Amino acid sequence: MQTQPMQSHSPAPNKPSTPHRTVVWASLALFVLACSLPALTFAEKRPEVFFGGLLLGFGWMGSFVGQFGWFANVFYGFAMLSLFFRRWLLAAILGLVGVGISFHTFALVNQRIPKNEAATSYYGPVSFGPAVYVWIASLVLLVVGAVYVGWSSTPSTPSTPSTPSTPSTPPHPPASSR
Repeated sequence: MQTQPMQSHSPAPNKPSTPHRTVVWASLALFVLACSLPALTFAEKRPEVFFGGLLLGFGWMGSFVGQFGWFANVFYGFAMLSLFFRRWLLAAILGLVGVGISFHTFALVNQRIPKNEAATSYYGPVSFGPAVYVWIASLVLLVVGAVYVGWSSTPSTPSTPSTPSTPSTPPHPPASSR
């Protein structure tokens, strides 16, 4: 019986680098972390702490009291999809708009937030937890990452002027037909 020598299998070729997916996953990881951290603490006799996940679910209702910071999440979602599909410029623009809207969250400092539908009582002063800053960092990371991915994937332009494709004079004189 004849045995064949064992052939070593060469490793699979490396997949091309996908920095846009790395940015998407890193930003999403920060976003999920922000959902698990304390976001807002209202100063009461017994302080009430709201976590990022709760605010993600109910933050849209802030628009009823003039608080629009939650809507940065909509722009964040579309920016994530844009970057995932390699539309880095659109992702950067949407993300930048999202960052701008997210700063409206800090308007809560001087805003009265009702505790119930009848607005018979209000929450006390607010302080921001780490979730707010991690959330904004996830938005900023997406914008910076989109700009970096776009910048690094754009081919560089040559520094010398290009030569015309058709020469103005023929390379060889025409042969005589005599």
